[in-house]
Amino acid sequence: MAPRFQNHNDGAVGEYVTNNPAGIRRAAYTVPAAAVHDSYSDLGSGVHADGEVCAATLWDQLGATTTNLLVLNGMKFTPTRPSFLNARDGILQADQNLNGGANRCAIWAVFARHGMGVSAVGNDGTTHTAATDVPGDCGGTCSFSMNPTSASFAAAGGSASVTVTTTAGCNWTAVSNNSFITITSGASGSGNGTVNYSVAANTSSLARSGSMTIAGLTFSVSQAGTGGGCTNTIVNPGFESGTAPWTFSGQISRSTGTFPHSGIAYAILNGVNSSTGTLFQTVTVPSNGCSNLQFWLNITTNEAAGAAVFDRLFIEVRSTSGTLLATLATFSNQNSGTAGVYVLRGPFNLSSFAGQTVRIQFRGTNDVTLPTIFRVDDVSLQ
Repeated sequence: MAPRFQNHNDGAVGEYVTNNPAGIRRAAYTVPAAAVHDSYSDLGSGVHADGEVCAATLWDQLGATTTNLLVLNGMKFTPTRPSFLNARDGILQADQNLNGGANRCAIWAVFARHGMGVSAVGNDGTTHTAATDVPGDCGGTCSFSMNPTSASFAAAGGSASVTVTTTAGCNWTAVSNNSFITITSGASGSGNGTVNYSVAANTSSLARSGSMTIAGLTFSVSQAGTGGGCTNTIVNPGFESGTAPWTFSGQISRSTGTFPHSGIAYAILNGVNSSTGTLFQTVTVPSNGCSNLQFWLNITTNEAAGAAVFDRLFIEVRSTSGTLLATLATFSNQNSGTAGVYVLRGPFNLSSFAGQTVRIQFRGTNDVTLPTIFRVDDVSLQ
């Protein structure tokens, strides 16, 4: 179908026989298009009506000669039973092959104007969700997300990958911010992509943390230490053998659910509105230098992203009678992530308490609405 009628250029056909200025269609083809067929969201009214949406889009393209050539060649790059979006992609590919992509942004602008932008979703006719965005290199807005957003490694190290999601034409880079993290592939990309990286073995007795910056976002990496010959003073550190010798009080439970860091069990604090929960174990802090506290923490929340601090988890050292001696750290709903994706917290040096018998305590609080869950697993003092 030619997008311009050479004789009259009026976008209508059959005016005489139908006694209607719009001709045989619901409306004549115009720029801008009539409301009845100006968007991908107008699909679903029948094959002829749907055909008007396609033709109205082509009428709005680059002129008869160029558009005819691109449409015909674009058919070579579409699958059987092509959707409107398949046809769009075929036209773009034809322009790349014939013209080196010289018309790429102009073509995107037209398709976006008709609801077939980058984020439009559809198939062969049963789904058609319109979008008016264009690629980043054609003036569109680039936004990025990655999955996962953090990772934890044993002292031996290892390798993993991160998936970057964005729109076509949006360029990004990935850089390591620490020498023990190496990006092995995917240091840059355009559109969706994957970053592969490796983490070197940690020969220190202490845990360490680092990060990568991917598409402007921070990806956190935590790695356990070797332990340096120290023995873990915490008994039943992962709650695998039940709750003893831990003391549970308030809104807290031992779970063997879906989200352990290791093994099958972990502790859950809060997750209920207007609640307080405490978890502690009484230990004697070693005097031989093996006095670094660390643990794995996973936080999920119903609070909105970017919300103020409403729900908190306090990491405390208390006397055996419960008197607060030190608050080592405080975490909140602002530290939330994906369920089951733990982050290594610490080490917190307890050498100032060497030789003393104290409580190592986790204390969680939730306010009156939108609860937060604090999951704790694999606690160590060594």
